[in-house]
Amino acid sequence: TGTVTIDDKPDYQPVAGDVAIYEATHKEYVYDVFDVLPFRFLIKPVTQEALNIVMKKAFEHFNLTKQVFFFNQNKEHLQVSFDEIVYFEGNLRKVRLVTTEAEYDFYGKISDVMKQLDGNLFLQIHNSYIVNMSQIRKISDSAVVLKLGATLPISKKYREEVRQKHIQYMAWRCE
Repeated sequence: TGTVTIDDKPDYQPVAGDVAIYEATHKEYVYDVFDVLPFRFLIKPVTQEALNIVMKKAFEHFNLTKQVFFFNQNKEHLQVSFDEIVYFEGNLRKVRLVTTEAEYDFYGKISDVMKQLDGNLFLQIHNSYIVNMSQIRKISDSAVVLKLGATLPISKKYREEVRQKHIQYMAWRCE
């Protein structure tokens, strides 16, 4: 991670852990950066106060996503950073953890997993699924499409909560 300007890297694509903050002269350019999913968008001229606020939010976000999920697999103690987690899938007494790098199966209940996660970052969409909201590409009434391409169902029980929490998450990302 580091400071990159559009002028320096016109085809810049952030990697895991990057927090992209864009600045532009015209508000219309905000739509040009949606594929990159920037953390914030600043309009020039950028004041020191506006920059300080955005930097404070970026540090808060960084600290929040650097939290870790702990679990046991085959008598080993493992940990995965929240920002690596894509989703959890529960099936009876087993839970599958899908990350950006690997998949893990361990014994547990999806309800116990949810208790260990930050509700500002993770969302239960079904009795069997919890997703990392930063991994969501698209939401409809009945499904979530993730950045990795997986489509997961949203049960009727969770539809309204999914809609409300995702709106809160997007508002938090945009404040």
